[in-house]
Amino acid sequence: MLEFEVLVEGLADAFEELTGRSAKVTWNVLERRYEGDFVNLVETILPLAQSCADSVNLRMSFPGTPFARGRYIYEKTRAGRAMSRTLYHVS
Repeated sequence: MLEFEVLVEGLADAFEELTGRSAKVTWNVLERRYEGDFVNLVETILPLAQSCADSVNLRMSFPGTPFARGRYIYEKTRAGRAMSRTLYHVS
């Protein structure tokens, strides 16, 4: 799922640059789902990215359900990637 990883990392960089906030995901216990502005951004952009890949005959692999994508994004953002950069962000 290299394509999805690159997409998530690129969107995280843009999200953090434009909002000044970390690209994070929250777990909604009551709804049993991953959510947040960053997850919404990825879910919104994903069909466009897949369409672009299809138009040039590239296969884009990614988790097949919103739950699986949310979990993937959650784990990626908790791995310190986004968090370490925002420690030095000056508002």
